[in-house]
Amino acid sequence: MEEKTALTLQKLKDGAQFILLVFGTIWAVYTFIYKDIIVPAKRPPAVTLAATVEELNRADGMIVIRAHLVVANRGDAKVWVPALWWNVYGVSLGGEDRTLSQFVNYARPLLQQRDGIVSRFSNVRSIEIVAAGYYPDHELWYQPKDETVHEQLFLVPEDRFDVVQIYVDAFIIKTIDELAPTRWEMNDIGELTPTLLLKQKGWDKDPGRVMPFAPENRGHRTMFDQADAGHDFTTASLQIKPKVAGR
Repeated sequence: MEEKTALTLQKLKDGAQFILLVFGTIWAVYTFIYKDIIVPAKRPPAVTLAATVEELNRADGMIVIRAHLVVANRGDAKVWVPALWWNVYGVSLGGEDRTLSQFVNYARPLLQQRDGIVSRFSNVRSIEIVAAGYYPDHELWYQPKDETVHEQLFLVPEDRFDVVQIYVDAFIIKTIDELAPTRWEMNDIGELTPTLLLKQKGWDKDPGRVMPFAPENRGHRTMFDQADAGHDFTTASLQIKPKVAGR
């Protein structure tokens, strides 16, 4: 009887150990495969953009300016950036003294025209492109914790602008399998603009077989939605201080 009881207890002990082993295996699979691989792969891609614009020096009526851009992947999944670019503008401001009612009457039509920024005591007299740049390779990717730094040096006249402002943009996506190299163009006011190109049948033999991505095309939108495509941007400004007398 004692021998039978001992055998039963041993079987129960072995069964419990087996259950614990199975549970441990399942937990390991969850932790190292599902939690660390599957879940991150399902998250939308994202990059962090940070920009600064600073004055370095002045000489002969010109200002040396540096635009500094940091692009980083703070997430836990790989991110592709088929288009990374920036446009830098020189902005001239003018003063205004609008009453509240004048400001409301001025702002309402602008807001209806989708101009999301209005000011009561100032206006923008002019905006001009002063510099632009982009990363030329559409096969740009960031693994988790990756970071790159991009800089551009340029001159602006000392007494022409009140502010220098940079706008940085990035198209992001989970995979570029369907994308051909990005097409870069400059519009009539000097802004740098990218066009994402979709590979067409036979592209591997003829790289000219491409189609521009069209947001209004339902098939294109579906393809990009499935790849969690997105658009990140940031901006930064530098005040141009008046020339110091005697310099």
